[in-house]
Amino acid sequence: MKPVNSAAFKTAVFQFSVFFSLLTIVTALSIVFVLQTGRTGINILEEQHHSYTKLFIQQSKIANDLDQLIRYLYQLKNKNRTASQHKKLQIITSELKDKIKLEIKKNQPSLQNLGLGQAKLPSQLSRLQQLEDQAKKVTGNTNIYLEMLNVVVVIQKLLDQIKENQENHLHQSELLDKCIAQYTRNL
Repeated sequence: MKPVNSAAFKTAVFQFSVFFSLLTIVTALSIVFVLQTGRTGINILEEQHHSYTKLFIQQSKIANDLDQLIRYLYQLKNKNRTASQHKKLQIITSELKDKIKLEIKKNQPSLQNLGLGQAKLPSQLSRLQQLEDQAKKVTGNTNIYLEMLNVVVVIQKLLDQIKENQENHLHQSELLDKCIAQYTRNL
C-alpha cells in the first residue's frame, strides 16, 4: 500500500535535499572565504609588524648614534683640549656622522629593494602604490636625520672656528702682553 501523498512526499524530500545541499555548500564556501580573508589579514598585519619593527630598530640605532654624536660635540664645546685632542675628537665625530649617513642611505627603501618589477595586474598596481607610499614615509623619516646631520656639520665648522679664534685670541693676548712688557721696560 502506498500512501496517498507519496508523490508529494517524494518531491518535498527532493526539495529539502536540494535546499539543504545548497545551504551546506553556501555555508562551506562562506567559511572558506572568511578563513582565507582572515589568513590574508593576518599575513598583512605580520608583514606590517615586521617592517615597523625593522624600521624602529634602524631608527633607534640612528638615534643612538646621533645622541653619541651630540655628546661628542658637547665635549668639544665645553672641555678645553689641546689642538691634537680637538682634531682627534673632530675626526671621531666626522666618522660617526659618515657612519650615520651611510646607515640612512643603506636603509632607504627603493622599489627594486622591495622586490617589484613591472606591475601587470590591477592588484599588483595597488600593491605597488602601497609600497611607494611606504617608501615615501620611510624616506620622510630619514630626511629628519639627514637634516640633523647637516646641522651637525655646521656645528662642527663653528666649533673649529671658535677653537681657531680662541687660539688666535690667546696668541694675540700673549703678543700684547709681550708688547706691554717691552714698552714698560723701555720707559
